[in-house]
Amino acid sequence: VLDWIFPYIEGLTLAQKAVEQQRYDSDIAAIEAGNYTVNDERALDEAQKVAAAEIERVRTAEGKATTYLAVLAALVPVIITLQAANWEKKAGPAPDAARLFVLAVATIYVAAAGFHAFKTLQVQGFQRVGEAEIAAAWQTPNPLRKLTRGTLLATRRSRDAVNAKITRIRVTHEHLLRAFGTFVLLLLLDP
Repeated sequence: VLDWIFPYIEGLTLAQKAVEQQRYDSDIAAIEAGNYTVNDERALDEAQKVAAAEIERVRTAEGKATTYLAVLAALVPVIITLQAANWEKKAGPAPDAARLFVLAVATIYVAAAGFHAFKTLQVQGFQRVGEAEIAAAWQTPNPLRKLTRGTLLATRRSRDAVNAKITRIRVTHEHLLRAFGTFVLLLLLDP
């Protein structure tokens, strides 16, 4: 019920963390043990597609966060105007306490949405295959296999940070929906 009223990101339990760590360790071991000799060019291409998809997920989340912050910035003058109208007794016939409560709830939702949008834009420790890894790969007898493995490892090691951004943007969206609903309620209280 609390999540329906005020969405939040619930942390993992110790058991869930242990399962996630086992999954992570298993994924890393599988990538390390992978045999990319059948068609090393195709394997590298597929690994790069997976990496590109993860980068696109980050870009999408960060783009939405930027858009949501612009929407939130536009809501600040509305909140100030509504609050000023309430104090100057220019508001409608609804009881002052009801209007102030709904305005406070809307402000809390807007603030929470802003917090999560900013956290979405926070720089994370993403991994990628860079120049040094590419140069090192070409010093080996099988550079494409080394690049494939490196790309897959970097992508897997960054997955938790990518998923955190996606989760935060989803929570931002939920807070904005609730803020919109409370503003509609405020307009119904003060026609």
